Amino acid sequence: MRPAVAAVLAGLAAPVGAGEVGLEACLADTDRPADCIGSLAGSCMAARPDGESTLGMVECIGVETAAWDGLLNASYRAVVESARDADATGDVLSEEHTRVATLRDAQRAWIAFRDADCLAQAARWGLGSLGQVSAANCLLSMTAERTIQLRGLLEP
Repeated sequence: MRPAVAAVLAGLAAPVGAGEVGLEACLADTDRPADCIGSLAGSCMAARPDGESTLGMVECIGVETAAWDGLLNASYRAVVESARDADATGDVLSEEHTRVATLRDAQRAWIAFRDADCLAQAARWGLGSLGQVSAANCLLSMTAERTIQLRGLLEP
């Protein structure tokens, strides 16, 4: 894996907090959650003197991606808890195919797909700096979209 792409992927583990709060506020204030995607990164880039540089863009996109990743993890835990409660009723496809097991398998497959797809996005640009921006944007959008999808599973 190219070092720049590996750094973007590793950046998902960065602590956030304030970014998550900002995203929660945006999500609470809209009927179109997808409109929140890119909002933190855009503000970050506008506020930084180097916001239009490759490094500035990748760092700002990474900050927002980490915030969405925090929301993703919280949403996943909530969906698992809901699935666990439903599985406890005994209404399951089979012992191997409980709601929790299939959700876990789906999430693992999604993570592998996201990482591979974003690496492919970066590879399109070869050694050019746009590969870093492309990979960062891919991680941001896919993580945000999955978060929105999981949150939708919690709605009645």
